[in-house]
Amino acid sequence: MNAALRTAFLSSLLLVWLLAAAGCVSRVKPAEHAEERGASEPEDDLGELSSHLAQRIRTLRADLRERPGDVRLALRFAILVQTGISTGLIPRTAAVANVLVREGIAALDRAAHENPEQRASVLAIKGEFLLGVGYRREGREALESSMETRPNLSALQQLLPLLQYEKQDETLREQCQRTRPHVREGDERYALLELCARYSGKSKAEEALAWASEEDRTFFSKETEVRRAKKEAELAEFRRAAEEARRTRSESASVPVVKPSEGAAPASSAAGLPLEVEFRNRCPQRVELFAGEAPGKGGTSFFLGPPTRRRLRSGERVWIIDSAKGTAKASLSLETGMQRVEVRADCTSFAVEREGKQP
Repeated sequence: MNAALRTAFLSSLLLVWLLAAAGCVSRVKPAEHAEERGASEPEDDLGELSSHLAQRIRTLRADLRERPGDVRLALRFAILVQTGISTGLIPRTAAVANVLVREGIAALDRAAHENPEQRASVLAIKGEFLLGVGYRREGREALESSMETRPNLSALQQLLPLLQYEKQDETLREQCQRTRPHVREGDERYALLELCARYSGKSKAEEALAWASEEDRTFFSKETEVRRAKKEAELAEFRRAAEEARRTRSESASVPVVKPSEGAAPASSAAGLPLEVEFRNRCPQRVELFAGEAPGKGGTSFFLGPPTRRRLRSGERVWIIDSAKGTAKASLSLETGMQRVEVRADCTSFAVEREGKQP
């Protein structure tokens, strides 16, 4: 997905969370296939939704009638619907949910048809949209269509977990091999090789990347070592800082306690050591995470789709949030040495990688 589409995606996501103040509804598991979900309802049948959300949907519908095939509008509509359903603002069991999903599909299909130069990206967005609202089969078909149009990392990143889950190793390797000529050198090249190695199920890079050229395998091994060395250097610095902080605390403990001056921060407010962690998602859908003491008590919420790096602090707690209920499913306390945190495929637990150890 290009930068412009991703910016629009994030803007739409922020809008839906502002709308979330209107309240949430319980989530219900959707039917397995689109044809099982009933017929369309009238366009203005939005009575079950909050007035703010309903008005936003009406506005986007009007915009799409005026500018059918507009990629940005189609993306905004699809993300509004997907996030509304995943948070419970649009009840899954309501007929309007099926209507809105079908409208999202139609908008994205029109955009893909009228913008052939962006077809692969739009189909990747469509696949993510369908997977996010529970249409697993149709979502996979959209991702495969995106890859057929032009192999790309956005679609591949969502398709590989499905292939790994279904144990389609040969298809997985073929998709990786087909994508290689379409990625740029440097970080994008490494991202492809790392992604394919991770979902290959092989522990050794030589086996995981047997489909790749010798040059690619050499590049991957060297780049992995460079990145590992960088991590180790950062870890050594964290340990040095931790030891210095420990000595400072030890020295402070031997000093008589005096009344702090007005405005001074209490010792308990001292934060942990800086920690840069890569977050990855093996859950079939986007996951909401919260970094802080506890949900609702101050902190940062963020959605986890593609891999992302976050600068947090050791001792800080990260939570998996049930967006529909506003409750936590699981939590994890970050520790020095943690390099990668993954949300497992069950969407309710974490896996952690530490200093070269796989999760």
